[in-house]
Amino acid sequence: MGPGHVTGWSRRTSTHPRFQYILGRCILGLLAFVAVAVTTPAAAQTDTGTGDEAPLPPIFLTVTAQSSVVAADGSFLVEVAITPADLLTRRSEAEDFELAVTVFDRVADEPGVDLPPSVPLNRLEPVRLGDLVPSRAGHYRLELPLRSGGDTQTSRVLLTESGVYPVTIELRNNDGTVAANRTNLIRMSDGDRDPDNQQNPDDLPFARPLGVATVLTVVPAEGVTVDDARRLLLNHPTAPITILMSEGVASQLRADTELAAEFAQAVGDRPVISGPMVDLDPSALAEIGRPGIYQRALDETWDDLRLLGLEPETDTTVVTRELTAAGVETLGEMGITTVVDTSPASTSNGYLQAGDHRIDLLRFDTDLSELFDEGTSGVLQANRVLAHLALRAGNDNTPVVLGGPALGQRPIDGLDVFLGWLAETDATRALGLSEVADTNLRRRPAERPTQNLAAESGLLADIESILAGFEAMSGDTDGDGIGTTPDEYRRRLWSALALERNVDDRRRALLVFSEELGQELEVITLPVAQTVTMAARDGSVPLIIESRAAGPRQIMLRFRSDKFKVLQDSQLVTVEPGTSSIDVEVQARSLGSSQIEVSVWTPDGNIRLATNQFQVRSTAVPGLGLLISGGALVFLIIWWFIDHRKLRRVRKWGPDSVESGEGGLDVTGDVMERGHADRSPRLADQGDRRRLVGHQ
Repeated sequence: MGPGHVTGWSRRTSTHPRFQYILGRCILGLLAFVAVAVTTPAAAQTDTGTGDEAPLPPIFLTVTAQSSVVAADGSFLVEVAITPADLLTRRSEAEDFELAVTVFDRVADEPGVDLPPSVPLNRLEPVRLGDLVPSRAGHYRLELPLRSGGDTQTSRVLLTESGVYPVTIELRNNDGTVAANRTNLIRMSDGDRDPDNQQNPDDLPFARPLGVATVLTVVPAEGVTVDDARRLLLNHPTAPITILMSEGVASQLRADTELAAEFAQAVGDRPVISGPMVDLDPSALAEIGRPGIYQRALDETWDDLRLLGLEPETDTTVVTRELTAAGVETLGEMGITTVVDTSPASTSNGYLQAGDHRIDLLRFDTDLSELFDEGTSGVLQANRVLAHLALRAGNDNTPVVLGGPALGQRPIDGLDVFLGWLAETDATRALGLSEVADTNLRRRPAERPTQNLAAESGLLADIESILAGFEAMSGDTDGDGIGTTPDEYRRRLWSALALERNVDDRRRALLVFSEELGQELEVITLPVAQTVTMAARDGSVPLIIESRAAGPRQIMLRFRSDKFKVLQDSQLVTVEPGTSSIDVEVQARSLGSSQIEVSVWTPDGNIRLATNQFQVRSTAVPGLGLLISGGALVFLIIWWFIDHRKLRRVRKWGPDSVESGEGGLDVTGDVMERGHADRSPRLADQGDRRRLVGHQ
């Protein structure tokens, strides 16, 4: 093979005329195909209608505003938006589009609101879009005048009874319907002509205003966020909205003080409610005699809200499980009078009674709250809720509570519209949460708590005792430099008891927590015993204490001894991390050596932390011994002095002088034995004369 040779290709083949012809045609065909593919979309985009028009893009018809309710002889107003907004400017025959409205027969009950309408009642004449003047936002407004009877004007829609009437709005062109939407016309009862509904007892929608309380559940994300809630509250400054807080939102506000101040300003003096920051079961804790855990958690939650500029309702709490009689009594003793029950088993409002305590029980209407679905516009969401309320008011005028997770996890558009309608219409009445309680319906407490803590009762008792001791040791410190604070340990305890944990997980969490908490009390030790000598009656003995704690700790010192009195007995002292020396003031009761037993306790005196003994030797005479010794010495001196005087008198005057002396011991026998056995006649005569004189 020579240079330039390629396998499967020959110079003769490449220069053959027929081959060159075929190759040229293929290249031209390929270029033509590319040109058509490139120019066809451009031609379609530049087509101005001088031929076959391009297919319509997806078109949407959205209800942007409408009348909340309509009087018997009023007008129903509805406003729609067409998307894309520049559709008409892009079409050469925009006047071919028209809006057609159909009113259907009224629905019989609440489920009918959510079903497709079936029986047309009145088909209005379609209106060409070219005859309508759009608003600045590009929306189109339609008006449907109503008549309740007697009026022969056929241009007004005849609706003889109050109720909820489905209404469809269609956007049509020459090819048929291109977009449609559905709403509801809520026609009020004819109170002027029949105020007592004597002619038609079934004509009851909103015959009496239905009370509605709204609880705004604020969540950290993906729902009614802090910004959404603040905007909603500012849009409705007078609406009696109750704000339900959660720990996630509180943490978010603690991290952003500026946002917390803005949120507190928007809330104003409206009520704020909350359960404990961790979901605890008050009934389960009450059953094992530990209701203080729930109360402490709730109190701390309220304190956190106050630090954020919010004032919580301290007579209201939120529970997620049914209450037992013990739970009712526990909450009643805490001053709770209203409970918002979000448990799945909760049915309706009422009250619970246990002993002397009564608690109003409120629940969210989950079915209505879930109608604020993001799948439709806010106006249609509000309309569906209002339609349900209209039909319910005809049968039951019991107030309802909107709120809970079903409402908190959805955008605020529908709720924003609904709150506006509550303020502008007499069909409903906005209520505060305290006005909703049904004082006539008594509910039975649950027989047993959802959570069973009987197996952990003893462990919880030990944990609470240790935690109380550790809290006392930590004192009034603000948490800086002391390691884990008592409040942090309490939060961990609440987390271990959370309802979301199963039995095994809860038990494991409590055991781990108990071990870690117990180590906080093992950081105080006393060194090896030592011997101390005291040369005085009163003195100080150095006591060495070692602390491995992360910060200062308060402890109580207790002493016991038979021969020494310790002035600092049961005294509280503060020890710093490391080795500390404390001078213990001691008083000796006697000479010699004795042991002093020292023990270290938590400040509440319930838990002993460490114990040891040290030897103390006293070489000083105690006060009592000195007094006895001094008294004995004085007695001996007096004895010696008297004896000495008597001996001198005997030597000088004779033995008989002792008897006439001034008292003392009789020592005459001894004197006579020492050389005075022979009595002198002279002395005898003198004695006889004294006796004779005495008798005279």
